[in-house]
Amino acid sequence: VKTEPFRCYDLEYLKGDMIYLFTDGFSSQFGGPKGKKLMKSNLYKLMSEAAEIPVDQQSGKFKTLFEDWQGTLEQVDDVTIVGFKID
Repeated sequence: VKTEPFRCYDLEYLKGDMIYLFTDGFSSQFGGPKGKKLMKSNLYKLMSEAAEIPVDQQSGKFKTLFEDWQGTLEQVDDVTIVGFKID
């Protein structure tokens, strides 16, 4: 097993910014019209769109998109997204 040391980053943020922490399970899910992976680029697009709506509605947006993408296919990995807004 290859391990790497943790890296520390300093992030600049502004009031109103949304921060998301997530596992790779969402973007790794197979589905859609061609049974392909959702991919990180589509997850990032979804996060950008979700950041524009009220925080209490974001969970539903993520859940709906995931379920629609997955369709009848089996879930292949854990799926976790945690978001918080800087006030």
